[in-house]
Amino acid sequence: MEEHKEKIEPTPSVILQPSFDLIFELLDSKEVLINIPKYNIQQQPAVLNRNINNGFTLTIKIANTTINWLEPCEIEIYINKNIYITSNFYITKMGYICTGQIQGLHLKNATHIELYNRFAICTQNTPIIDYYINTTRYNDESTRHLYGRLPITVGNKHLILYESKVRDLDYFIIDSKDLIDSKEFSDICYSIMIGIGFISANFIQDEAFYFKSKEPDFSELTDFSYLKLRQSIISGGFYNPIYSNPYGYTDKDTTIVNEIGSRIDVFNPILFSSFCDKIYSNQDYAILILLILEANVSSLILKPAGYAVALEKITNIIVKENKDLKPILNKQISKEFTKKLNEVLDSFKDKITEVGNTDSITILRKNIDNINQPTNRDKLTKPFQIYGIKLEAGDLSAIDNRNKLLHGRNKKKNSNDSNDFNEIWHISMRLNKLINKLILKHIGYSGYIVNHIKHNERSLGIEIKESLFEKI
Repeated sequence: MEEHKEKIEPTPSVILQPSFDLIFELLDSKEVLINIPKYNIQQQPAVLNRNINNGFTLTIKIANTTINWLEPCEIEIYINKNIYITSNFYITKMGYICTGQIQGLHLKNATHIELYNRFAICTQNTPIIDYYINTTRYNDESTRHLYGRLPITVGNKHLILYESKVRDLDYFIIDSKDLIDSKEFSDICYSIMIGIGFISANFIQDEAFYFKSKEPDFSELTDFSYLKLRQSIISGGFYNPIYSNPYGYTDKDTTIVNEIGSRIDVFNPILFSSFCDKIYSNQDYAILILLILEANVSSLILKPAGYAVALEKITNIIVKENKDLKPILNKQISKEFTKKLNEVLDSFKDKITEVGNTDSITILRKNIDNINQPTNRDKLTKPFQIYGIKLEAGDLSAIDNRNKLLHGRNKKKNSNDSNDFNEIWHISMRLNKLINKLILKHIGYSGYIVNHIKHNERSLGIEIKESLFEKI
């Protein structure tokens, strides 16, 4: 009788070397040749210097005095056997030395048909994706990775994300498994990075590399481009709602680890795909997440105001998707009720005008027209009731202070007052936690979240009688 053997799935493989060869060929280049067709300059030596804040500076020694540095031009750059194009290049001329900033470039004669697309971005050793999403192993040309591979579906397009270390720096690589337009692919990658930004509180940008290939394994490349992006938003371990390694926050507290386990279950690929798809398909949702990311690194004056706006935005989204919060749900009854109240106001109009202000009737009329609206507190606390999230006394206090924070809170005369600082910081972290809870429950997450308020109780100078990891 033949012995039964368990079927072992082969480890997926990915070809990365051709892509990184092009990346480092660009990053390592110094002495290059250029053409400036507009000024009939051919095979001119130039120096390509990488800027500290990303992008490149091109320096050229040209005796030609006919160059108009007020008008942009297109430059061809020879790097080894490849010719790159940079457009909208403004030349700054000082004597015979000309310089200009390169924000982006692409291979000459690049094709615009739908191909397989690849995106690569350096994470600067910041996020390890396995801390936030359950990933699987894979092989590249030189290494067997025990984690770091993540299948994603966004906009009905199938993609694979890899995390790989090259030259001691971590990179995210996103491959399209379908033929796709490069603009659509770029938008999807942007949505994925926003999604990773929310769950890690680190929105990686700075610069990106794009590749195209006719081969699904990217063994041969038909196009390569570089684009300088906005600066990354890095919170540095604060405000990330989830984390798979409890030791990162417990200082090896075995009591907590014994209670929740040595590894916390985080996002799975299906949940993360759904989240990124929501960001991709709903601009308001993308703006919501970006608002939170910006607030995470804002000053203590702007931070709570940003969170207050974000709390209202996610509240509006959830309320619209659920039963209306208006006290009178029947539109006809609400209309009749408002009409009767306006009739009563009309009967008191003369008396009120005699003793009131000139705009008293207008103000009262507006209040009557809005009488079927819930209070701010009722509206902001309703989503937590919908998802069965218990609100602590500190949570309710933060919600009640929302208007004060939204319009700017007056600081005490002594701006160095640590109690004042800690109070606003505490409220900010609490608003952040409330927003994170709502977004996570809204997208279907169930599990533990990091309570950064508890983790920072020593810095706050108060005892937080809450769990370090809260289950939602």
